[in-house]
Amino acid sequence: MLTLAIQNKAKNKEDERHQFKLFKSIILVIIGIMGIVLGSELVVNNDSSIATNLKLSEKIISLTIIDFGTSLPELMTTIVSSKK
Repeated sequence: MLTLAIQNKAKNKEDERHQFKLFKSIILVIIGIMGIVLGSELVVNNDSSIATNLKLSEKIISLTIIDFGTSLPELMTTIVSSKK
């Protein structure tokens, strides 16, 4: 009987650990997505304003800076996932 109680207690601890990891993972994914979106917006907005101040044409801005800013989140996600 004592062995069964110990096994049940160990199983309950594993279940609690699993639920916490899932919740923590969901929170981290949400934070990561928000960071990617905000980071790419900052890059695009600031680079566009810098290019405008340097009197670059809108075509050059759209072809280089905005394309880089929209692909930057994918690049960072690939780098992080390849490290893991």
